[in-house]
Amino acid sequence: MLFRKHQDFQIKLAQALGTQVDFYVTREFPIESLILKAKYTTNAAGAGVMATANADYLLNIVKRVQVVVSDGTRTRNVVDATGPGILELFKNEAGQWDHFTNDAYQRNTAAYTGRISYPIFFSPPNMDDPNASTLLLPAPRFPQDIKVSVTLGSIADLDVNGAPTLTAFTVDLTLVVNRRFVDIANWPFYDQDILESSTPFAATLAPATIDLPIPGSFTGVCLRHYLTNASRSDITAGKYIGIQVLNTVLRRVYFEDAWIENELSTSPNIVAAPAPLAGVTFFDFLTDKLGMSNADLGSCLMTNPLAPTGAKAQVLFESVQAGSRMNVVTRRILGDIRPLITAR
Repeated sequence: MLFRKHQDFQIKLAQALGTQVDFYVTREFPIESLILKAKYTTNAAGAGVMATANADYLLNIVKRVQVVVSDGTRTRNVVDATGPGILELFKNEAGQWDHFTNDAYQRNTAAYTGRISYPIFFSPPNMDDPNASTLLLPAPRFPQDIKVSVTLGSIADLDVNGAPTLTAFTVDLTLVVNRRFVDIANWPFYDQDILESSTPFAATLAPATIDLPIPGSFTGVCLRHYLTNASRSDITAGKYIGIQVLNTVLRRVYFEDAWIENELSTSPNIVAAPAPLAGVTFFDFLTDKLGMSNADLGSCLMTNPLAPTGAKAQVLFESVQAGSRMNVVTRRILGDIRPLITAR
């Protein structure tokens, strides 16, 4: 790595379900990542802790995370995403979770002690230096400490049955802060964000579109399919999904084809390819291949020229099913990234 690492943590014990917890991160050095760790023990009798588990199971213990910064002229969300959305973006970028988190995936077990880690990387885990270090969160340049707001899921968020069997339990939270000591004067930093939006589809639509936030350059777009509040699967009924700009389709895939492409790029050190995440389609604009890292940004989806024209970058669906929902998680770099592209 280009710069030395500094690591620290904060702890908040025994937080109730359905509450909001705030951390305040100080500004000594630029921040590479935040890792939010949730430790809990489910507290219900019987084989299943939830009568009807929500579509994200226990990963929804952290319902939402917001990282808020002020640069002196404005306050903005650097991160505004669900806990499961943060996890699924990370797994598609880095190719893995820690084994505790992986064990909690789709688990519905009573008296289960779990640990889930939600990794928030400002410098993308699949990007190499020196460009990766331009995306560190420049904390020393902010006039106020960084606020990290964590909303825990309620019983109703976790057990979506009309007569839930889940009973209250508490969650211990730890926020790990990974900093880098940047010792090069006037090192350039770029603003970035991780944002998640949710679009419900009351009726069957053919076609359907979801606008991406512009301007900016996207390294990845993670689509999170929800058939119902309790079910994750392809919402397109076998139809295609695309990314289009100025009504020109840049990428078009079928749901299962995206799974296959992701598995083809699995690290050869893995004996068997892990099962794909249920209801996830990932468009990688950084490496075009998962499990790889990249030092260049030439393949990013760049939308800066669209801002003054009113044109849109969109996710395009040939068809979506009635009653479904699509969450879109984006990783976006703001500003002109052309100085970071070395191959042109």
